[in-house]
Amino acid sequence: MKHGLTYLAAAVGLAAMVWAAGGNTVTSTSDDFPCFYRAAQLVGTPALYQAGQYDFPGFQIPFMRLPVYAKVLQPLTRLGYRQARKVWTSLMVAIMASAFWLWPLKSSDVIAKRSDAIAPIAMLACAASPVLSSLGVGQDVAIVMLLVAVSARLLLADRPSAAGLAASIVFAVKLTYLPAIALVFLVRSRRALAALVAGCALQFGISCWIQGGLAWLQDYAKVMRAFADPVGAHMPTIHTVLGGGLLFFIAACAIYACLLRMARSVPIEIALTAALPVAIIAAPHGYIYDFATAVPLFAYVLSLDTWAGRAAILSLTPLPYALLTNERFERPVAAILVLAVALACRQVSSTAGLIVQPRRDAKKPCNMAVASAPSTPSTISIR
Repeated sequence: MKHGLTYLAAAVGLAAMVWAAGGNTVTSTSDDFPCFYRAAQLVGTPALYQAGQYDFPGFQIPFMRLPVYAKVLQPLTRLGYRQARKVWTSLMVAIMASAFWLWPLKSSDVIAKRSDAIAPIAMLACAASPVLSSLGVGQDVAIVMLLVAVSARLLLADRPSAAGLAASIVFAVKLTYLPAIALVFLVRSRRALAALVAGCALQFGISCWIQGGLAWLQDYAKVMRAFADPVGAHMPTIHTVLGGGLLFFIAACAIYACLLRMARSVPIEIALTAALPVAIIAAPHGYIYDFATAVPLFAYVLSLDTWAGRAAILSLTPLPYALLTNERFERPVAAILVLAVALACRQVSSTAGLIVQPRRDAKKPCNMAVASAPSTPSTISIR
């Protein structure tokens, strides 16, 4: 069997996902689900963003999502905590698997020219350490991945408004990723950007209606500020490498400038694939589980015999994340992970740039038709 070992490894990874769905207890200091569960109980009250409401035995995790998100989670409160935790993680497993399945890269002509094994590689990515970490701690990063996968599919189907509305839900789930997604839309599809802004405005309005006004914004801002500049908490970001302050701000701006340049020259689904991990490495707040969003990007370069491919392999193993939790190694390991994303983006950009260029004369920014150079024997279209 050509890919027998790969499918076996993928099966092990999926089994680990199911095992992770066993759930934790509310006393677990590594579980983020208690704040979601508690927020679903408090939504609609002034206590939604009050830190004292999220003091669990041995740890404190405040709610950092919009009220509308807590409202959507409210049906989980009809279950006991343990049952709700199992349902939640089972949903995240299904959503994560759906995101990998729908990710448009695996059917791209660019990928087809580089590897005939992209599907089993994507399956193998299910065993990646950040993915298992996100499920084990009850995180919801899988929702972001599914929303971006759906948005990319809609863009390729020439439905930019629907794509923008789908991507706008990221605003309610994880604000960290929104600027990078908006930046890609800015240079590639103004209609998608307009729909994204409209979707964000709608979610904000619904949140105000749920909370009965604007008073919740002050408490929400306090929670977000508290996590905007954390003290080196084992994060795979440029913040851990450089620390806070002006140097971090300059580096983050430079990273976004590179994303802007990349978004202009590669197919839009590739730009969105790169946008998620770029958003994390340039953020002041991001953890190991957030690197699950880098899996599609790493899966792209995994089969390439390049430094980017080798770095991708390393970045999918548990080793760097285990070392990241050690204060002696966190800075060099964070630097390696940031470099792995940079190398992957560079490889993707150069590979896609050699094979396909977006049309400059396209009437619609999201049109993926490709105009061949005079010397090119055929025209390639990304669909």
